[in-house]
Amino acid sequence: MIFRPLLLGLGLLCIAPQLSAAEGSDPLLPLELQEEENLKAQAYIRSYLAIAIEEMNRSGIPASITLAQGMLESNYGRSELANQANNHFGIKCGKDWSSDTYYKQTLEQTAYGTERTEMACFRSYETVEESYKDHTNFLYSRKPYRDLFAARNMDYRFWAKGLKEANYATDVNYAHKLIDVIEKFDLAQYDRVSTQYQLPSNTDLSAYRADPNLDMGEDLSTVRNRVERLENSLQQALAHQVELQIELKEMNRQLNQMAQRDDRLNGKINYVGTALENQKTVIEELQVELNTVSSIQRQMLTLDPFRDLFDPETGMKKQLVIFPTQHHNQKGVFYKNSRRATTLREGMTLDDIAEEHQVELKNLRRYNDLSMGEEDNLPPNCYIYLEAKGNMVEDAQGPHKVNEGESMYTISQLYGIKLSKLYKRNRLEEGEEPAVNEFIFLNETCDNKPALRGANPYQVGETQPNVDLFGGGGAKK
Repeated sequence: MIFRPLLLGLGLLCIAPQLSAAEGSDPLLPLELQEEENLKAQAYIRSYLAIAIEEMNRSGIPASITLAQGMLESNYGRSELANQANNHFGIKCGKDWSSDTYYKQTLEQTAYGTERTEMACFRSYETVEESYKDHTNFLYSRKPYRDLFAARNMDYRFWAKGLKEANYATDVNYAHKLIDVIEKFDLAQYDRVSTQYQLPSNTDLSAYRADPNLDMGEDLSTVRNRVERLENSLQQALAHQVELQIELKEMNRQLNQMAQRDDRLNGKINYVGTALENQKTVIEELQVELNTVSSIQRQMLTLDPFRDLFDPETGMKKQLVIFPTQHHNQKGVFYKNSRRATTLREGMTLDDIAEEHQVELKNLRRYNDLSMGEEDNLPPNCYIYLEAKGNMVEDAQGPHKVNEGESMYTISQLYGIKLSKLYKRNRLEEGEEPAVNEFIFLNETCDNKPALRGANPYQVGETQPNVDLFGGGGAKK
């Protein structure tokens, strides 16, 4: 007779089902071998059930499939590859594997069903858990298995057949073997773990407790039934424990997110409160300026030769916008190509602008097509966009003629158009520069690539041609 200790962990009776030797047995095996296989299988399930369910929740691979593959590929954790390399899934090195390796002879089946022996390189892991996680990553990153994940199907038969069709193993009967293991040991139950698990009552626990003096007098079948009930409860509790750990981890993640949102909200409230305090003064100043401009407007209307088109009492009727201006607000923000922009004032850095306008520095670099460190070469008064530049240039009257010293970058900043779009429309590769007097298309794709010139001879700090190279003045190195 076999007696096993009752396991307790984290306040839970840690437990999950097993088949008796009679229920899941292979009729072709002697009874002793059937019992031995059942014991090895249940020991394997107890050891790796938690990580299989954790990987199922991470990726969508049914826990039954992961366990069945591990049991088949590693011979219940007893194979040479499992013992020497902690590799439970027979995953070979592949060209993208740069960690530890293990070489061994392996038996492979050809497409015609014949077998051959060859030396192969397999992945080696520090722990079995690493093997399980790499198994998930391996399937998830390979194109042949994408349809399995995309289907969001938890049916183990679907996955078993899909793995064989994707050539996970050369064994022509691989899918059938996976299905047999899953059904023999009822592994599919772990693909639908219930959150309604109830802890055993004190009465149940009393019925489980063993008394060696009494139990030795019971017949073997009675003791075997008790072992089965214990292992069933143990594995159910283990599965539920994993669920609780995952749920706790998710709640902690949400709690941290809420705390971060609270911090950001407090910062925004303080910012808005300070801004409101400044509004009264700003409004008063704007009202004074408006009154002044209105007075000037009335004088202009009196002197305007087209004054008959206006009503002195009610204002303008048909006036056109004759004098468009570039209006700056109190922080120096204006619109270029309908995108918010500002200028890099003397003595300022890109970090200063990021802080002043509440824009992350990495986003500011992206909006202005700058790599890290390139902002150190920006000249004063150049345009800095506070949001992504446009795909098109509004109201463009035609292509731009390249002036001496201009580059694709400075043209991009001048018009507020993304540099990548400018390259694409002019059939240029990144880094290529058009020759002087060539035309650069802004909204249309050119028929022929413009003539190219050598590297820009003008460097930051040197004498520059008197042209508007950078939108606001200056050239980018």
